[in-house]
Amino acid sequence: MGCRRTARSPIIVTFATFLVLSLVAVSVARSGEAAATDCSAGWVALTYDDGPVPGRTDTVLAALDRAGIKATFFTVGYLVRSYPDIIRRAADGGHVIANHTWRHEILIFLSDSNIVSTINKTDAVIRAAGVDAARLVRPPGGNTNSRVKRAIERAGYRQVMRTWGPLDYKLISASTIANSVISHAKDGAVIVLHDGLANYRNTAAATERIVSTLHSRNYCFGVLDNHGNIVPGVDPAYEEATIKVEPRYEGATVKVEPRYEVAR
Repeated sequence: MGCRRTARSPIIVTFATFLVLSLVAVSVARSGEAAATDCSAGWVALTYDDGPVPGRTDTVLAALDRAGIKATFFTVGYLVRSYPDIIRRAADGGHVIANHTWRHEILIFLSDSNIVSTINKTDAVIRAAGVDAARLVRPPGGNTNSRVKRAIERAGYRQVMRTWGPLDYKLISASTIANSVISHAKDGAVIVLHDGLANYRNTAAATERIVSTLHSRNYCFGVLDNHGNIVPGVDPAYEEATIKVEPRYEGATVKVEPRYEVAR
């Protein structure tokens, strides 16, 4: 999925001496929310570009935490180099960290080799911060073409665009941002917002309203995996399964496929 932690593998539980294991509970909570809910309207991914920036990205992270969802951050390499602690905190919180080039270059104006260079340089600094970067690239400004897409894919990454962006980089209100996103919500929507720009306070406030409103309409929120698909986010606090075993039952080796309680 591209963040530091994953919880998609089966859980292997080994005990020393017996044949039978009493499995009382295996629960892996996702998206930071406690109860399973109705996702009948579909899944939406909130994504944030142009960070990390101290104060700004932190404000957006706090809003996401209050809303109880995980998001995908497309980060700028030189900013990651300057503020690696911010993306470490984001990744530790279950958010996905992805690639937005080294210095927000417009990729259609770069050669293939320079496209690969700016992507790889950004990936390297994310990893140097201790974060397992997603193999996802969003071309800055949404400026791409078939050549750029091929160059990204040859480098081993997937291009990720958007289904909607509310232009929150302009100095528009939180309600304008939220209403724009809410009106364009649909199953599979990938929304682009901005954590690194001057309107971050309104973006953060809009985030909470977007989540609250779409929750009430039976949408769930996820992150992007390495294929660009929307999947439930992982809450590190609940990443490990909770298993209760009768003390007399020892010696079994059990493979447990986690039951995900997915919250909207």
